[in-house]
Amino acid sequence: MSMLFNWYAVYTLPNREKKLAALLSKKGIENFCPLNYTINLEANKRISNETLLRSFIFVRITEAQIRTVKNIQGVLNLIYWKCSPAIIPQKEIEALKKISSNYQNIRVDKCSVQPDKEVQINEELIFAHNELDETVKHQIIKIVLPALGYVLSGARVRQHERFIKDMPVGQNTILRKRITAFFTI
Repeated sequence: MSMLFNWYAVYTLPNREKKLAALLSKKGIENFCPLNYTINLEANKRISNETLLRSFIFVRITEAQIRTVKNIQGVLNLIYWKCSPAIIPQKEIEALKKISSNYQNIRVDKCSVQPDKEVQINEELIFAHNELDETVKHQIIKIVLPALGYVLSGARVRQHERFIKDMPVGQNTILRKRITAFFTI
């Protein structure tokens, strides 16, 4: 009999996500606590890393380990869908890892829960223009996580990528496509 590991969302006590993640790691349970790096320009560029989804962390366990995880101090419960612990698709975990490790000031909005839908990832580049060149100013991402019922959007600043305006139109378009492909992870 093979043991099937799935990702589950764990509901935690408020402000205990990082401590619980450390405790789970200490017990040998694979987990993921997505963080949101925020930069507050009004407070002299103060950088903080708070949990992205308040009172949630994710664990990769077998069905037999559910009871063990629920009995760990700081765990309130698992998230349920139709009377069973909700299994979070691997693609949603990968999307969470991508946005939390590569983007900052991530905004979290609720949407309807639709576990049968696929993750949607939309990325675009925002350009700054001057007389001689274009600079990639920001890369914007929007991720819809239907099994969790969240829409995440974030930005990452890119000041060092430049496009020369004197380049023929066709080559400029090709270069933009290449740089867009380069930014996708």
